Amino acid sequence: MINRAHVEGPFISPQKKGCHPKQHIRDFGEDPINAIHEVYGNLENVCTVTIAPELKGSETAIKYLADQGVLVSLGHSSAGLVAGERGIAAGARSLTHLFNAMQSFHHRDPCLIGLLTSKMIGDRTMYYGIITDGIHTHDSALRLAYR
Repeated sequence: MINRAHVEGPFISPQKKGCHPKQHIRDFGEDPINAIHEVYGNLENVCTVTIAPELKGSETAIKYLADQGVLVSLGHSSAGLVAGERGIAAGARSLTHLFNAMQSFHHRDPCLIGLLTSKMIGDRTMYYGIITDGIHTHDSALRLAYR
């Protein structure tokens, strides 16, 4: 029996979809809260939702989900650091697949990876999911995330 689930998608970037079928990816439309309920129902069995913060309506969705006690994780995203910080300000507290299914770190825009050291995190508790199979993430990246 599944108690509660971490659901990745369908509110993710088509460019960073990973194994998710493109035909199932969608945006929030005009009413993010309605879109959430269309997809997930009453949220009774949902503990975590992964959202791409660059999607229109994502801040409304993140705030709503966080207010409902759902952990919002940013991921499967083409977002830059600023969009990631807006997602955190709206209530997201996690990153899905750190280093994977997101833009690569760049010195001018570290993208979501920059949330590891972003000053705006402050005293918020953050969670970082990472695939440690030695294929998706290099050992050096694991050590960097650990520090």
